[in-house]
Amino acid sequence: MSGVVYYDLSPGEIHFGRKTGDPVPQIILGAYGIKPNHAKITLLENGLFELSVCDADAAQNTMVNGKSLPKKLKKVLNHLDRICFVGSIIYVFYYPLLNIETLKILEANAAENADLTPKIQRDQAWADIQDNGIAGFTSVKCADYKHVEEDKRAITWDSALDEVEACIEAQKQKQKKDQENQVARSNMINEKLKEQLEKEKEALEEENKRKMQELQEQHELERKSTQEAIARQREEMEAEAQKGSISSEKQAELERLLEERNREIEFQALELQKKKAQYELQL
Repeated sequence: MSGVVYYDLSPGEIHFGRKTGDPVPQIILGAYGIKPNHAKITLLENGLFELSVCDADAAQNTMVNGKSLPKKLKKVLNHLDRICFVGSIIYVFYYPLLNIETLKILEANAAENADLTPKIQRDQAWADIQDNGIAGFTSVKCADYKHVEEDKRAITWDSALDEVEACIEAQKQKQKKDQENQVARSNMINEKLKEQLEKEKEALEEENKRKMQELQEQHELERKSTQEAIARQREEMEAEAQKGSISSEKQAELERLLEERNREIEFQALELQKKKAQYELQL
């Protein structure tokens, strides 16, 4: 397939990957990003060969004519397509029979397509072959092929390498853009979270203020009610003392009870201060 080493595709299938692959690939690749059974080239019933990879990661690390494989993870190969795996050498898919079929279609449609550029004519011929396969296909062999020198001139290794480098650079730029977008999304999420936290903090502050106000009002009511009850009891006690209808023991007991009620008011005031301090801590 390459200009130095040739691999025979006549058996109908050839595998690429690591030596740990199952089945063990005929072409061993060791670069980072290569899967154990990374890819294979398979002969289809219509006489065309299809390159397929094992998963989406392998597709990103496999290029045909300087472009990563599509999401469907496979691609029908055309004569002289350049195949490159990450960190590997460039392979050229060499299929004389397919070129002969293309030339036949170009010759048959020459008059009809005379006003079209050679590239468009070839593209149309290739589209027709992908739809219908190689007419009368029985074998991949092609006897008396006369376009070897023409094929050699068609591929320049510098241009093939430029394709790969351009694809790698495009992938790097895409990764960089994806990272920038990810950072932007993270910043946006952080801003939204910050806004949400601020709103929750404000809501908590309002809730704590409301509770504090309720506690203060409740305490004031209880304090006022208790003080009024103490005042009434003290008045009743003094009135009874003036009448002489209350003993000194009973008067002492009432004084003690009044003192306890005063202490309860002070305790409630203390509890209110503690709760206020807790709410202020939450704020």
